[in-house]
Amino acid sequence: KLNIYKSNLEIFENKKVLITGGCGSIGGNLVLILSKIKGIKIFIVDINEYNTFGLLNLNIDHKYLKKINIQNINIENKSEIISYIKTIKPHYVFNTAAVKHVKLIEENPLRAIKTNIIGTANVLQGSSEANVKGFIHVSTDKAAEPINLLGITKKISELISRQYSKKTNMKV
Repeated sequence: KLNIYKSNLEIFENKKVLITGGCGSIGGNLVLILSKIKGIKIFIVDINEYNTFGLLNLNIDHKYLKKINIQNINIENKSEIISYIKTIKPHYVFNTAAVKHVKLIEENPLRAIKTNIIGTANVLQGSSEANVKGFIHVSTDKAAEPINLLGITKKISELISRQYSKKTNMKV
């Protein structure tokens, strides 16, 4: 099992880390925490240009910016995300990319299916093919006993992640 508690963050020293959805609420906070680690190189994939601008210009101490590379890639684009992951060869991947607002999901269910399920599968496949050491999939309490499409799509993404942990050497 992969232990990523604050007291154990040295496992990321001198490592390459990919964060999908790295400009969102969870991913952005993760970037702020990890950017302070010695020798780390952070690769962010996000499709939200507004949040990308905000992360780079407002939240990150400028001395840490040289550790960060941001690409506007949609994880739903299988060939592009897999190619990117295989090119950068990260040691660890945090999958925080998601469509998470219940009202928006109910109005556009295909968006949630594409991002939360297919996008997660694409990132897992790329991570597996790039021999990533550890894959951390961020989900939600709504997946425990799903009663809406958010919970259902995140539950399925958890099940897909679990299958990868069984069929690869990657810690998930």
